[in-house]
Amino acid sequence: MILLISAAPGRGHGAERMLAGLLEGWPDAASTFALLAPRDAELFRVARRLGVSVTALEVRGTVPGNLAALRDVLPALPACRLVHGWTAITFELAAAVALARGVPYTVTLHDHPQAGYFSAGRQLLMRLLVTRARAVVCVSQAVLLACQGAGYTGPLALIRNGLRVLPAPTPRAWRGRIGFLGMQHAHKGFAIVDDWARRLSGPVSFQVYGRWSGGGTQVSAGGRIHHRGHMAPEEIFEEIDAVVHPSLVFDSFPTVLLEAARAGVPAVASDVGGAGEIVEHGVTGLLFEAGSPEQGLAQLQRLIADEAGRRAMGAAARQRFLREFTLERMIRDYQALWDSL
Repeated sequence: MILLISAAPGRGHGAERMLAGLLEGWPDAASTFALLAPRDAELFRVARRLGVSVTALEVRGTVPGNLAALRDVLPALPACRLVHGWTAITFELAAAVALARGVPYTVTLHDHPQAGYFSAGRQLLMRLLVTRARAVVCVSQAVLLACQGAGYTGPLALIRNGLRVLPAPTPRAWRGRIGFLGMQHAHKGFAIVDDWARRLSGPVSFQVYGRWSGGGTQVSAGGRIHHRGHMAPEEIFEEIDAVVHPSLVFDSFPTVLLEAARAGVPAVASDVGGAGEIVEHGVTGLLFEAGSPEQGLAQLQRLIADEAGRRAMGAAARQRFLREFTLERMIRDYQALWDSL
């Protein structure tokens, strides 16, 4: 039995979606895994539905508080041969359970190890804990290189995130609908998208997704930007023809670009973090330098003007997804890692 630990409440973020996908795709999840997670987490409900043994963790927001909460439930945890902390905020929990049970632990890092949202104390704690981990899984080559640059001395393994395969998209005519996901995060670059919408000519509209506080459906740029709220990825990529991802900061392995590739939708993205590991410039999409919106606008204009290129890049993105970024490949990689320990 492998004990998975997640500390994200509610819907969580991209990392929790990836763990839910791994559980749902694993051929014998109920007999392979147990889960320690907050009771109100979507992941908790997914695991219970799959028959995975689940234990509720009361997340208290501090390292001492979380370790105290762990002590309260430690006797109730099932026997396991390995503990795996799924995100950086679970590293100390994984290490503590492993120490108490006398088993090894592994962890996954979905973030830059020196991200600004990690305090100096958290960064130091992470660096110390990975030295005792049997493996530190990095979700992209960009994260792995960042770990090396941050002085990580633990064994680093590269396992890129993956998504379940969906049916091949139905070919359709260009409708000029360009998607942007991430309204709730300023660093994703909505201000850049807003500027592009005002400057582009021709029958083009931007469909933007995520939480927005403005209300209504039309948000700016003379009606060329439409807020669509929260929608399932399958629905989003049915209604858009291209996607833009002008992120301003390190993005470890952008899920939106994986989803676009799966749907055969070409992307224009800033070349930061793991974006360049998904988008091959000129083949599956177009890249531009982060923080250079003029370059991004030029690449978007190039994509809009090149009908044959759009079709070829979308088809190539789909094929690359099937070769490299499927959930099945991700499961095989984790299985091989854990079987080797």
